Amino acid sequence: MKIISGQVCFHILLCSLILGGCAGSVTVKNQVQQDVGTVNNIEATADTLSVVHFEDQRVGFEIHEPSGEIDPGTQAKFNEAINALRSDHFSVAIELLLDVIETYPNYANPHINIALAYRQLAMDQEVQDHLLTALDLIPNHPVASNEYALLKKSQGDFQGARDIFEQALVDYPEFIPLHRNLGILCDVYFNDNSCAQEHFEYCQNLTGTNDEELSMWLTEIKLRSHE
Repeated sequence: MKIISGQVCFHILLCSLILGGCAGSVTVKNQVQQDVGTVNNIEATADTLSVVHFEDQRVGFEIHEPSGEIDPGTQAKFNEAINALRSDHFSVAIELLLDVIETYPNYANPHINIALAYRQLAMDQEVQDHLLTALDLIPNHPVASNEYALLKKSQGDFQGARDIFEQALVDYPEFIPLHRNLGILCDVYFNDNSCAQEHFEYCQNLTGTNDEELSMWLTEIKLRSHE
């Protein structure tokens, strides 16, 4: 019935390895409005490894995980991998990220970035392996969960995808892509008007803007509900 737009299906992750001592437990910042055209524009907290998920190149969602002593060479290699990923040089990004992961296997964010690169090369098993590793490191990580649920949906496991979305939303109820994609799943694949309406409305409330696509979907759902 509806076409899922590219920005829902493809999420760009930018990560920044920050040198320093160990930080505290994993923290999540709410969505923030800021210009994020380059890595240098990303607001990062000292002594943390940061992931920023971009929905429209202006709304960021930061995940911070504990950071140990990261050597400058790995930092440079990681930054190079992110630039390669952003430039659609996926094989180059994978090669660099594999080196980063070999050196620092217990960071979730490099696993997520390499999963994105593998996805663009249609290497689903590698995508799954790295997303599951990220989720073992940070259970219900919202970006990893969103990507893993989308993978499950692409494989026809709609209930599995729904379970992942719903579980992640328990811990990260303000992560918009989880609501949007769960709403689409409920609408298109489950014909669950109540679920779809709930999550589309949640998206509208979180964004605080008049999203024409969401408004159209909600209008369709309400019309169907009264048929």
